[in-house]
Formats: sequence, structure tokens, C-alpha cells
Amino acid sequence: MQRPVEIGTRYLVLMLLAEGPKTGYELIKQLRSLFARYGGRASPGTVYPVLRRLEEEGLIRSRLEPYGARVRKVYELTGEGLRALLEMMSRWVSVLETALQLHIPVFRRAGREDGDTVKLVEEVLERLEAAAEQLEKLLTEARRVLRQAKMEATAIQY
Repeated sequence: MQRPVEIGTRYLVLMLLAEGPKTGYELIKQLRSLFARYGGRASPGTVYPVLRRLEEEGLIRSRLEPYGARVRKVYELTGEGLRALLEMMSRWVSVLETALQLHIPVFRRAGREDGDTVKLVEEVLERLEAAAEQLEKLLTEARRVLRQAKMEATAIQY
């Protein structure tokens, strides 16, 4: 059974590789930056086993490429990896929808509490509103990118 940290790391590694090929070192740097916001950590001891498993499962592939006098391993997402990522994204959206629905009774009850509690609820709502605005921007960009990709795919076919 996978540990929660590994599940999150798998998801983020696939997300980062969807942007394009990366080395393990580049992935670790980006993961550290992401995890730093939440007090998490990304280490080679966490990331490389995840990369190995993802490759064994056929979700990513690696290749060696020259880098100066050395050779480095570059990882990239496979078609199967993209499908798995999209399935993960769908599950995360379902989890988020459920979590938000579960918050409503909390807000209802907290609204009847003391001023400090109401203030905290208002802060949470402000953060949710900001996240919703950011999500709307991301959705708009995702729709644009998808339209562009479809147009490019159609142009290649003809």
C-alpha cells in the first residue's frame, strides 16, 4: 500500500512531467519549492523511488542524455502516464468537491459563535474566494490550451 506522501509525490511528479521532460534533480528542486509552502519536504530518498515505480508502471520513461562531460537521466511522461494523471486529477476534484460540501455546516455553526471564530471563518472564506478566482483563471487557460492542442492535432492529420 502506498503512503499518503508517496501518493501526493506521484501526483506532483506526473503534473511536473506534463510540463515537459525533467531530470530527477529538477523535479526535486521544484517539489521542494512546492512543499516548502506547506512545511513538507522532498528528498532524493523520497523522489527517486517514486520515479522508479512510475517507470516500472509505464507511466514515465527515462533516457540518458549528454550534459557536458557527463550523462544525465531525463524523465518524461508517457501516454499511459497522461491518462493516469487525468484520472488522478478527476479523483482530486471529487475529493475537493466533497471537502467543500463538508465545510458548509462548519461555517453555519461558526457563524453563531464568538467574534474570533467568525473572523476566522471570514478569513477562510476569503482564501476560498481567492482560490476560486485563481481556479477560474486556470480553467480558462486550460480550455485555451486544449483548444489549441486540438487545432494542432487536426492540422497534423491533414
